[in-house]
Amino acid sequence: MNDLDTVALRAVKILREDAGGRKPSYVDGVTLGGKSPALIKEGAHAYYPDIDYNDKTVSLWQCRSHLGRLRSELASRTEEDNGLSDDDILAAVDFWLDNDFTNPNWWHNQIGTPTDLAAVCLLMGDKIDGQRLERCLKVISRGSFSHNPPILKWTGANLLWGVRNTIYYALLTRDDGLLRAASERFAAEVTIAPGAAEGIKPDFSFYQHGPQLYSCGYGRAFTADTAKLIYMLSGTAYLLPDDKIRIFESFVLDGQRYFMRCHAVDYIATGREIARPGALSSEAIKSAIGYMLRTAEYEHRDALNMLYNSLDEGAEGFTGTKYFDHTYFLSHNRPGFHMGVRGAHADLAATEWGNGENRLGYNLARGGNACFMADGHEYYNLAPVWDWSLLPGTTSPAYSDDELRSFTGGWAGPRGKNRDCAGCADGRLGALALRLEGDRLNGYMAYIAFDGGMVILGCGITGPDGTRTAVDQCLARGDIREGHSSLERGGMVANGGFNYVNLCSRSLHCDVRTASGSWKRVADAASAASVTRPVMTLYYEISPDTPSDIACAVLSADADPCEIAEIINTPERQGAVFADGRSVMVTRGADGINILIS
Repeated sequence: MNDLDTVALRAVKILREDAGGRKPSYVDGVTLGGKSPALIKEGAHAYYPDIDYNDKTVSLWQCRSHLGRLRSELASRTEEDNGLSDDDILAAVDFWLDNDFTNPNWWHNQIGTPTDLAAVCLLMGDKIDGQRLERCLKVISRGSFSHNPPILKWTGANLLWGVRNTIYYALLTRDDGLLRAASERFAAEVTIAPGAAEGIKPDFSFYQHGPQLYSCGYGRAFTADTAKLIYMLSGTAYLLPDDKIRIFESFVLDGQRYFMRCHAVDYIATGREIARPGALSSEAIKSAIGYMLRTAEYEHRDALNMLYNSLDEGAEGFTGTKYFDHTYFLSHNRPGFHMGVRGAHADLAATEWGNGENRLGYNLARGGNACFMADGHEYYNLAPVWDWSLLPGTTSPAYSDDELRSFTGGWAGPRGKNRDCAGCADGRLGALALRLEGDRLNGYMAYIAFDGGMVILGCGITGPDGTRTAVDQCLARGDIREGHSSLERGGMVANGGFNYVNLCSRSLHCDVRTASGSWKRVADAASAASVTRPVMTLYYEISPDTPSDIACAVLSADADPCEIAEIINTPERQGAVFADGRSVMVTRGADGINILIS
């Protein structure tokens, strides 16, 4: 068997394994799932009666489900259950080819459709006759740089999708030269991207659509496709050079690992994908690590295996605190929890909205976003019911949905308002500090990470009437009761895997409510079906006239509040001293923000 045949067999193997009887799951950011209605056969064509083939929705395009279902049907075939007949599938392929469905969004035409149609052809093998294959290849070629050279200039996950489609085209045409060219372009993209360039950053975070943290959105897709492509090419003449494999391995172990907890990823790193069901799943990255463990060329197999097992439900995590200076993100991890905080900076696009997605995500662009996960269920699929003016960690006026939508029309990657944002970590302790600005807000925030959890400090905060600083807004768990309560200094509320302690004289409000909403709230093309979840929100009310100081701690369930020996909370200095004598101190002066961990 030659190398090209080896790659082709592995490509089909991956397609079959990814199907897994396909329950609802992610394929290039589109949810394809469940059992679909039977094909209707009319003459030489076959189609699905529930799909609107006139649909032109730019995000969740209905027509793509036609090819997605054929792909799933073929990939999940068994000897006992063949499902649709080959004639039915070929009639459904002909229906697509004769109509040549396209979408106003280029992504579907140059990435999504070529991907799915190529997968169908690879899975069908020699059952696709020569003339029909030629017609399929004309469509698939739109996603191959052999016929669409601008793909060569794509970056990040988009480039990987173009490389994959080019490889598929090369396999279907048995073009050794094109497969080698695809491997070379693939290798060029697995690199450390300098400056504001998209891709893997020197700190092993990930940019896409400009200087924007996208480690668990486009970066999740980049991880999944890179792992599969390296597995596909392993041991052949097309494999990437060793230094490229080392870069990718470091990206996973020194980057992606810091954005996950059990089955979930940190919502802060998902970008506009937060508006999609299942957006917080770590399954795609876990699957990628599974492929890495089956690929001989990786060096750190024990570390990869530990990471793979840590993504199981209820599994223990790792100990490590890291500041990602290219994305102003502090990641704080212990075996029982993950905590993440992202600041806002004028050089960083904090989030984006587009294609009708993330329509309420304005406060994702404001900085101070926080994520607290003990078991990964805390924020899972809460987007439809969140109060988006009270995102965890943020300070914001009390915006309505209509006001938030008015800020997020069109397409944007908004940046912070100032450069007063910095962080630091030493592997155990860490801090992120920023100055609030914009929307008539002022004040200083600091997030101090230590073994037991995180201290949140706010000083001199002012804003319009109704401004609040949210500590957390998450799924209500356990014995916590619906209603409103106020925690005074020293007061504590337990929820899920965390205890929340008020460390200041200002009341910490706790609201527990049954909230309802829909995915359509956050994505124009999504379902309007009602979603209902119990939600707990912890927040401070900010005085419109008098500067407000706040202080609280988010602690793991087994942490002792007495670990926090002292807090300092002034505009010039914010920090904490701990019972073991260690301290984290943020100071502000003419030379900007300085952070000392001692």
